[in-house]
Amino acid sequence: MPLVRLFVPYCTGIIIFLCSERYIFHISHFYFLAAFCFAYLIITCFTGHWSFGVCTSMLLLISGYFISQENKHLYRADHFSNFVHDDSFLWAEVIEQPVEKANTFQLLARIRLLGKTDTVFRVSGRIIIYISKDGLEEVPGYGDVIVVNSFWDEIDPPRNPAEFDYKKYLAGRNIYHSLYVGNDQWYHTGYNKGNILVKTAHSARSGALSVFRSACPGEREFAVVSALILGYREYLDRDMRREFAGAGAMHILCVSGLHVGIVFLVLKNILGFMTKLRGGKSARMMLIVAFIWLYAAITGFSPSVQRASVMFSFVAVGQGIGRHTAIINTLAASAFLLVTVNPFIVFYIGFQLSYLAVISIVILQPLVYAFYRPPNKLIERAWSIITVSLAAQVATGPLSVYYFNQFPNYFLLTNLIAIPLAGLLIHLGIATLVFNPVPIFGEAVSFMLALSARCLHYSVAFIEGLPLAVSKGIHLDIFQTLLVFATLTCLLLYLFTGPRRYAIICLTALLILSVAYSFNKHNKQLRRNFVVYSISGVSAVEFMHAGRSLIFSCEGLYSDPGNVEYNISGYRVLKGVKETVRVPVAGCRPVNKGPGGIVTVSACINSGKFRLELLLIHFDGKKIALAGGTCREDPGLLVPQPVKVDYLIITSAAGKNFSALFDYLKPEKVIIDTSHSFREAAMIEGELREKGVDAWNVRTMGAYVYNSVFYIDSLSINGTSTGTIIVSRIP
Repeated sequence: MPLVRLFVPYCTGIIIFLCSERYIFHISHFYFLAAFCFAYLIITCFTGHWSFGVCTSMLLLISGYFISQENKHLYRADHFSNFVHDDSFLWAEVIEQPVEKANTFQLLARIRLLGKTDTVFRVSGRIIIYISKDGLEEVPGYGDVIVVNSFWDEIDPPRNPAEFDYKKYLAGRNIYHSLYVGNDQWYHTGYNKGNILVKTAHSARSGALSVFRSACPGEREFAVVSALILGYREYLDRDMRREFAGAGAMHILCVSGLHVGIVFLVLKNILGFMTKLRGGKSARMMLIVAFIWLYAAITGFSPSVQRASVMFSFVAVGQGIGRHTAIINTLAASAFLLVTVNPFIVFYIGFQLSYLAVISIVILQPLVYAFYRPPNKLIERAWSIITVSLAAQVATGPLSVYYFNQFPNYFLLTNLIAIPLAGLLIHLGIATLVFNPVPIFGEAVSFMLALSARCLHYSVAFIEGLPLAVSKGIHLDIFQTLLVFATLTCLLLYLFTGPRRYAIICLTALLILSVAYSFNKHNKQLRRNFVVYSISGVSAVEFMHAGRSLIFSCEGLYSDPGNVEYNISGYRVLKGVKETVRVPVAGCRPVNKGPGGIVTVSACINSGKFRLELLLIHFDGKKIALAGGTCREDPGLLVPQPVKVDYLIITSAAGKNFSALFDYLKPEKVIIDTSHSFREAAMIEGELREKGVDAWNVRTMGAYVYNSVFYIDSLSINGTSTGTIIVSRIP
């Protein structure tokens, strides 16, 4: 497997650059090292000395490094972000089909020119453009050239701890800036620079979607068919994504090697007659490769379908010329090609999972399959699916847990049902596209397609709804993930090869993994954390300790399920939270929960002229005042003694009379949450700075996180022991 040995140092150079994200070597170093390696290779190429291999590996490593450096668009001198963008415009070419959002259309564009009134610069770089839907008459399509204003912004980093890093995700696709324009801030030039093949593929995709829409009148059936066959997942709602992910069937909806393999086999069988014709083998090979890449274009060129298309293209070419190569070598060749074209693909989750799955299936599945000889064809099919699922899960399971913090427990049952149905759906989908114009037969095929999609969805939803279907909240860091891989690898080597040293290494890795996991869990039990989340228009303050949490929030937090899933759940998993008690805040004010529960606390401030509703929280020896009520005049009230607090958290419901509040509470630090608008938060922050108060504006600075490792006594709140928080009235 020579290509595997060549790919490893090449990929290592790419990873070194992507992890460093800065210049370690200058280009002159590259020329010097390359010249040295080439000279040494010429001298030693016939000696067979080990230094020949070392020199070759070094040359491949630095080649991978500098190819990655060259593909980093932000480092180019002509990147548009290096130019002053005041009073200028951008000449942008749309390079993908627009994606419809709630209030905008999202366009991915390549910047060609940056111009001012008297000067035009040729520039490069990618940008995401959001066009408002208000009054929009025409949506730019793929290849369209538009002119927009140049007031771009950098993509924001995560605003909350352990939140999905969208900025890093886009950076891996060479996108670092975004731009929002209204309808009066852009215009269509009338030019279209799109590739004719890609435009044809997009047209074919739109036509196929129209056919499937008429064949599947139900929204969910259409969503399943469009995702499974065409890789178009925009119609999948949140519940469907959760169901397929929880049942372990999300890979069915991601067009990958399974789908391309079925298309390859269908084409191979349909075009089998061509082998009997003169020159038929070569013609069939070219047709199969052409249709595979047409299918890849229609499905959007995802990393998994790119890998599968390259691999099956190599297989088709090998069969066409009568040569058979090792599948691992073919995989290495496809990976070599893909990472050369786009080095950043190495860190794409789909790329990693797809390669691990295929490698494990190729190596491990035959060994597992040999343990049992099925007595008939039906059991043989089932056993084959089970062994393939086990082999794939062994390789992808630890990585899936690392990325998604969950594991589908019934993945074997899911695959036994989903894989045959997926194969049937792909065949029926192709038949629907071919026979749609035929009146009776086309309607029959369409009916079977919709019925099969409904069966697949109902089966997956049923499995996901079973008790203990998903193990959630599992957190593994990169070190623990590598230990899991080491343990599984050594265990399999011991089972299938026999040497005891593998068993010893496996047990050692398992012991280290247990110690590391136990240490991290114990550390989480000791730590106390509270965080004021950065969620636009929402008040959310959460206290965590020993696997439990208490969150004070207004209704806006839970009105959109994405608020919790996207902004909060990652940090809860990181801190090992298993149980959460929610304290609703009506209008951003704590509400009375009855005897023994959380109560609204009123305090009189500033010579009896104002009443402010406050909640005083004792946490880890700190006093935290949550100002969640309305500051209003009440001259009949008496003035209490000032209360010294460590933190004051101000919500929008607290009103604007803060001077008296500061005089009364004397806070060490003030946190302004995101229930305020940008303008209000900036105004409050400015007033605080003038008073010399330490302020944290969550709107601009991100979530505020407090960490501690000290122990405090537990107290029951609302019948649930939090172990960390004492809530009391302000005197």
